[in-house]
Amino acid sequence: VEKRACSTLSNITLMVVLDRILHQSQQKFALLSQVSLDKDSMNFKAMDRKKDPEEIISALTFLLVEILRVLARLTANILNQHLHNELMKVTSNDSGES
Repeated sequence: VEKRACSTLSNITLMVVLDRILHQSQQKFALLSQVSLDKDSMNFKAMDRKKDPEEIISALTFLLVEILRVLARLTANILNQHLHNELMKVTSNDSGES
């Protein structure tokens, strides 16, 4: 999502938007406090994968929906179809997990 969004937005703009969304999401889901924003992307490596799977799914779903919602507003929906197409390509193999 980040790579595709950078084709329309500058990296700086995208990182500012992601920082704000991440901050708001962390207020709602404490689990996301382990997610950090690096120079070019969100870093999920420190996230506790031993938490309740439903909690993880809820937190990540909220985060992704917020990212898509804000980017849609920011770009007048120009990115929506492209971002959804990128998400459709993602499989469980992409995460390195089975």
